[in-house]
Amino acid sequence: MTGFTTDYVNQIAINLRDRYRSGFPILKELVQNADDAGAKSLAFGFHPGHGAAADHMLLKGPALWVLNDGGSRQRSPRNSRSFGLNAKAGDSGAIGKFGLA
Repeated sequence: MTGFTTDYVNQIAINLRDRYRSGFPILKELVQNADDAGAKSLAFGFHPGHGAAADHMLLKGPALWVLNDGGSRQRSPRNSRSFGLNAKAGDSGAIGKFGLA
């Protein structure tokens, strides 16, 4: 909404503190997201980064990545840009409905 601001870093910190406590919950969430998308395969990986040669600051340092072959629903692009909104709450078939949207 116009006129409102959100501190996304603070919202992420609150989510991590309140919803994700122990037992590798972020990895579990990524597995749930792949299952909800109907994925048949899921891969996790590490990239050391491109160092000073990278044009973008996020490509300079190391990164963890996840890739699945699941599909995308029509509403997914908007949900991917939203934070703190749970679009899965009404979907009884979505096992990830209690995590990040």
